Amino acid sequence: MSSRRLLASAATLLAAALIAVTAGYQARADEFTDAVDFFRAAVRIRRDNRGFRLKASSELLQNADVIQLKSKSVLYALNDGAALLIVFKPLPQPETVVVPASYRPILGDAAAADAAGAWTLPDIGAYVFQKRDE
Repeated sequence: MSSRRLLASAATLLAAALIAVTAGYQARADEFTDAVDFFRAAVRIRRDNRGFRLKASSELLQNADVIQLKSKSVLYALNDGAALLIVFKPLPQPETVVVPASYRPILGDAAAADAAGAWTLPDIGAYVFQKRDE
């Protein structure tokens, strides 16, 4: 077999392999759409808010109020102009947290707030609330 034919055969096999792998990745992405969407949103939030780009834990202590909730969840109130409230929830039981009415959820599946501003956080995860523009 000539080197030109061999090279063409190798290129064809490589193209077929890439198509198969790409199809496999797409099938996996379709299977995990919710997780992919969650991480894309998390990356977008991190990119858009300087509060997520602190360089040291001392900066976090300077720029955030940390509140340990009775349920073992942790609430971070970033007060460096980012206007974010972040709840890290470690337990699977639903939990209710009261968030000021001026905040809206931007990450996590928090159920709608009642009149008192109580949000239900249904599962383990990170929930991010951002202050609405005035």
